[in-house]
Formats: sequence, C-alpha cells, structure tokens
Amino acid sequence: MLRILRASGLSSSFTPFRALLSSSSSPDPQRGLSVVFFGTDDFSLPVLNALVEARDCDGSVASIEVVVPKLKDPSAKCTIESVARSAGLRVHVPNRRTTLKYWGLPGAPPPGGSDGDGDDDGEPMEIGPRYDVGVVASFGYLIRPHIASAFRLGIINVHPSDLPRHRGPAPLHHTILAGDTTTAVCLIDVDPTAFDVGALLARSPLDLTTLPDTPFPPPLPVLSSTLAGTGGKLVRSALRSWNATLDAAVDQDRLGAEPSHAPKVSKDDAIVPWATAPAAHVLRLHRAFAGSFDAQAFVTLPARRKPDGARKRVKLLELDVVAAGDPAAGDAAQLAPGTIAFDKPRKRLLVGTADAVGVAVGSLQVEGKAPCSAVDFANAYLRRLLGSGFVV
Repeated sequence: MLRILRASGLSSSFTPFRALLSSSSSPDPQRGLSVVFFGTDDFSLPVLNALVEARDCDGSVASIEVVVPKLKDPSAKCTIESVARSAGLRVHVPNRRTTLKYWGLPGAPPPGGSDGDGDDDGEPMEIGPRYDVGVVASFGYLIRPHIASAFRLGIINVHPSDLPRHRGPAPLHHTILAGDTTTAVCLIDVDPTAFDVGALLARSPLDLTTLPDTPFPPPLPVLSSTLAGTGGKLVRSALRSWNATLDAAVDQDRLGAEPSHAPKVSKDDAIVPWATAPAAHVLRLHRAFAGSFDAQAFVTLPARRKPDGARKRVKLLELDVVAAGDPAAGDAAQLAPGTIAFDKPRKRLLVGTADAVGVAVGSLQVEGKAPCSAVDFANAYLRRLLGSGFVV
C-alpha cells in the first residue's frame, strides 16, 4: 500500500533493503530495535499495537517513534496520531500534505539542507543510519531515499493482499470487487526501485469463504480488521526473529503468480452500473465500499426550474442478492435493470439487475438527507421518481 520512489539519483552509499538480505546486517542481540512506524488509519492500528507489545513484553523493540501524515484540517488528528500521543510515543508530522520531498526525520537535514518549509528543489540528502527498522502500514506517502537511508536494517511494509496480486494503494477494495475467495497479508521489504515489488518476507493466507460469522464476500471493515490483526502478528514475529525472516525472503517474481494492480478508488467507483451489472457484482460493490463510500446509485427527482428534474446520489446501505428461493424472486426477475419495486410484505425495495436476478435493499440514504428505511424511501420518493427507478 506504499508508493515507492524509483532509485534514480541515489548515491553509491545508499543500500536498498533488498541488498541487506545477503549482508551481515543484523540486530544487536543485547538490545531491542529502534523502530519508526509510518501509519494513518484503522488498518495501521493493530500493527502499531503489536510494536508496543513487542517493546513492553519481549524486549525485541527498544523504542518506537511514529510518523503520521499532515491532514487538511490543522486541528484534526488521524487515528494513529491520537493513539500514539495518548500512549506517550513521539510523533512526527511532515510539513506538507502531499510529499516527503522537503522533510527529513528529526535531527537530520531535510533535502537540500533547508528547514523543510521552503520550496527549494535540492537533491535528497542521505543522513546515514539513525534507526534500526522502519515499519509501514497504510501510510500513503512516497518513502523517499533520503528517509530510507536513516534505517540500518531497512523498511518493511505490511500489505493486505496475496502479492503479487493487487499491488497498489487499494488492495482490500479490489480483492472484494474481484470476487477473490482467498487472499493473504504479506510482509515485504520496501524496494526503492518500484511499487510493492519488494522481496516477500512473510505471508499469512486467508480463506474468505470461511470467516466466522461473516458472509461472502466479506464487508470491507471485516476484511481490513482481520488482515490488519494478522499483519501485526507478522511484524512482531519478524522483528523477534529477524535473521530467520531474512533467510526466508523470496523475490516476488519467483512466486509464479501473475501480478495485478489495485489502483486508488473514489466514490465514483462505487456507483452501480445497472445496465450491465449482474446481482453478484452489485453485491460485491456493496461489500467493497461498506463503511467508506458505500455502494451508490442515482435517482432523478422533480425540481423547480429543471424540466428534466434533479439527479440525486443515493447510498445503498443494506443490500443483498435476491436468492433463488426468495418469495419475491419471480417479481425481481421481471424488473428491468435499475427498476425499483416496493416489496411491501418484507418491507424492502427490489431492484432489477442485468442478469434478471435482482437485489433487495433494506435501507438507503438520499444525498443531503439522513439514512432511511426502504419503507420510508418508498413513501417519500417512489411515486416522485422521474423514471422507473435508479438511473441506468
């Protein structure tokens, strides 16, 4: 989940982490590791917790500092910053929201030797090792070579997909959208030459069809929390048995799997394409964007001075496929894609899909309004729609 800067412009003194796999670098057995953690959100939290446990319980970690992104709202704090500060950890916030180019770790000169607040375009400066290991989990910044050079043993990244499948910033979403039945959380080295291609240091597979009390495909929050918890365990194990972790490293190009990319997603990716989407795909959209953008559609409502009406975005909060044995399966099969019908006995909406199966919607949220039940939506909007349902 980390975008990696390519290695152009690196001096000969910079040693990529991959090169350390065959070097003599190893932790000092007489002391724990000094770690800098890079993270932001709920996925990052179990990994940070694992580092704190390693410090407090087995001594494999001696110290932890935390780097979090700068947010748009100066008064806001991301999940990791709040937790880290409450735990008494030293927290560093880069001076810009979109890049680490003009920022260096404390005590080290930033690129170009500036104070990090100007706009100079100086060459990155390598500062030499000041810490042992960097640990990254859902951070989002490019890790620049002048920052990577601060780590004696390199930087490792927790990536929630079965690499090399779903390399990129949104592997969780794309795992669900693709209908994958298995996935994994991987621990890889941060390679400065490309994106998510570092050597595989550890891997924990997961069968998505057998998660306890969880439907398939799993909702995004469930998949995220499950893989994050496992990722924290992988990190703690790796730091405790560092040399064994390095000995087990495997280049991804030797895994025999076809790489794929998981690009960043937006709310527009959550819009249901009713004209072409079968019911199973609508369900995957719903699960992939649950708790974030949510699956979305559009309706057209009457509006003053707009003869063609006003298009309103609608979030589909509760949704499932109409099963073959459902009492309303025959009715749903007759609906054209995107057409809405109210299933009064079961207090839900039926929506036609491209494969004549249909989905059932239990609650929704119209743009600018509070969430509502299917009953409330039917009473307030169904007769006012310009058209037969969702915009196709």
